Amino acid sequence: MGTLNGSKTMTKLKDRVVIITGASGKLGTALSRHFHKAGASLVLAARGEKRLRRLENSLGKERVLAIPTDGTDVKAVRKLLKIAVAKFGRVDCVVMCTGTWKQISLASNDTLAAERLDEDHYAFAKTAFVTGRVAFKFLQRRRGVVGLIAHISSHAAVRPRLAGNDTYGPTKAEASHYMAILNAEKKRLRIKNVQVTDLRPATINLPGMGLSSEQQRKAVQPSTIAEWIARHIGKKRVAPFKHFETKEGFAL
Repeated sequence: MGTLNGSKTMTKLKDRVVIITGASGKLGTALSRHFHKAGASLVLAARGEKRLRRLENSLGKERVLAIPTDGTDVKAVRKLLKIAVAKFGRVDCVVMCTGTWKQISLASNDTLAAERLDEDHYAFAKTAFVTGRVAFKFLQRRRGVVGLIAHISSHAAVRPRLAGNDTYGPTKAEASHYMAILNAEKKRLRIKNVQVTDLRPATINLPGMGLSSEQQRKAVQPSTIAEWIARHIGKKRVAPFKHFETKEGFAL
């Protein structure tokens, strides 16, 4: 085990290869740093090249390959997976971590809300559908490796009472539902070498969230999510979904 950020420890990931889509986002960047410190080889993917290259450079480029990729483009995702294998020889895990939250409620302008719905559908639902589907088929064909697909959803996907999630919640729910479909298909077809999990964190402690020090302490830590994924890479049985809750007393 290796020490990361205080008392948190992380499973060693030497010789493991992890693809992270949405790697240049706040959570994607945090997960990338944790996995890299744990020894994993990383393939970083995102649509925007500038921030992706910045992350690649900050990690030192050792065991790191950045590939600008549109996760809604079937050919681009297939290419991403093939390049990863050509570079590192295998793929053990694909982490889907795309999009950002923006508040939309019943009080929001209707035109703005409709536009935001399209954007969220593209960032969350379509990306999960295309990347998840292509990655599943790719991993299924690679014998001798149990591949893990970890989709970062949100507790908003299953908690409609949460305010301000009029577009974020439904599109995250759509993406989560497709992970459930992949799991159902896996069971029906008796596929053993691919595991799919839908991770549903509450508020995460990320830069720029405007959280107080107390809120930061009680929020879900990126290291907690990273460690859960790390511990399940290569496992033959993985829970189809996992909730990550904030500590008692957390409030925005």
